[in-house]
Amino acid sequence: MDSEVPVPESHREELDARLSKDYSPEDLLSIEELQNRIEKRK
Repeated sequence: MDSEVPVPESHREELDARLSKDYSPEDLLSIEELQNRIEKRK
């Protein structure tokens, strides 16, 4: 079963932005920060 799922243009643009050299990983939360936020919700 080989079916393609259509990808919205906005998603393509987001992926392109993430792959571009202008994209900085610093904008993402670290794993530790994510875990801290999850712990606070419990």
